[in-house]
Amino acid sequence: MLPTSVAERQKLKELSNLRAHDLVFQFLQANEKDSEKWWEQEGSKLADSERAEVLENLQVDEAIYSGGIKRGIGFKESAGERIYAAADASFQLDAFLEAEGLDCPKDSPAYNKLQSLFHMAVIENIQRDMDRLEYRGAQVHQPLFKEVFAHSAPAKTSIALGELLKEYRKTLVNKAESTKTSYRTVERLVSEVFGDNKQVDEISKADAENFLSLLEQIPLNATKIYRGKTLEEAIKIADLNGKKKRLAPKSLKNYHTNIIALFNFAVEEEYMRKNPFRSKYLRQAFARDEEREIPSPFSSEQLNKLFRAPLYTGCKDDEKGYAKAGTNQPRRGRFWVPLLALFHGLRCNEAAQLYTEDVGESGGRSAERQYDHPTMKRLLSQIEAVKYEELNLSHLYRPNSNEGQ
Repeated sequence: MLPTSVAERQKLKELSNLRAHDLVFQFLQANEKDSEKWWEQEGSKLADSERAEVLENLQVDEAIYSGGIKRGIGFKESAGERIYAAADASFQLDAFLEAEGLDCPKDSPAYNKLQSLFHMAVIENIQRDMDRLEYRGAQVHQPLFKEVFAHSAPAKTSIALGELLKEYRKTLVNKAESTKTSYRTVERLVSEVFGDNKQVDEISKADAENFLSLLEQIPLNATKIYRGKTLEEAIKIADLNGKKKRLAPKSLKNYHTNIIALFNFAVEEEYMRKNPFRSKYLRQAFARDEEREIPSPFSSEQLNKLFRAPLYTGCKDDEKGYAKAGTNQPRRGRFWVPLLALFHGLRCNEAAQLYTEDVGESGGRSAERQYDHPTMKRLLSQIEAVKYEELNLSHLYRPNSNEGQ
């Protein structure tokens, strides 16, 4: 295989601890495989004198990578120590980066982080080779590498955000359309802010807080009003035009919930160790915002006006013509859902899911309807604020109706 050109290499401008650990684990595991192969094919068959010579050479290597000082019994120096030129693991790191097609400048924090970890891995591999020669089997010397052996399952490396979004999308195939729609909004937002090429394990808690702070500034209906603009551009234009309306707290909380679900999936798939969006502080902040937005119930005047719309007094039809005056009085879903919401405190989707067998009358038109649908047992407390005696809905009542409604 031809070497990867510099232009084609992936640049490591930023490097999370998770990604750095994945790279050094990959390096150590490859070295451990070579060591195990050597031990099985050659090392275990060495004569005692040969084994002692190889062990001596490994002790020198350990001294070189451990600061250049070797201590022990049998040294000619009176101080019992021998001095060597110290070495780091930059040679091994450079070779690894070249083979993996990674571009990491030597003066970058990412390179310094990797060099320290590779230095530890080189010493770990040397010490395990010494264990083998002394018939102890490969031991763990650095806790960081306690799960890394020649034949251990390699840790799953992180992936780009764009790939994560594709994988998570597959899990929503059988979800409700509303869930898919909500996710598509979240997908568009995280993709725009972080970029599809961003490694998910590099998204920090600070990134998450900045992202959620940006969400709070998004203008209402931004994708429709500011079509083709980025979020930051839409925010600036809205500010310049004096548009003060922003996403409702409930919408923000829903976005936050969906984003948590997305990155929980990343954690479950071992693409990252912790979910940066799973913060008690952020969750409480969104909950406080939602608590502040308590809508006032409709007044009796508003309800009387609402239930005298053409749909309830005579309309063209209950589809596109439901708001146009006409002679028809259809009584289907569009007619009944608002009434069920009024008298039972149901949400629209809850009322729409009711079956006829879920509803009954105990006698008379004023009788309270009873239902036993699993999701319909909750009655909202707001309905207590409605003064039903002030409502005039007599035009809705059909005496001796045989429609079964």
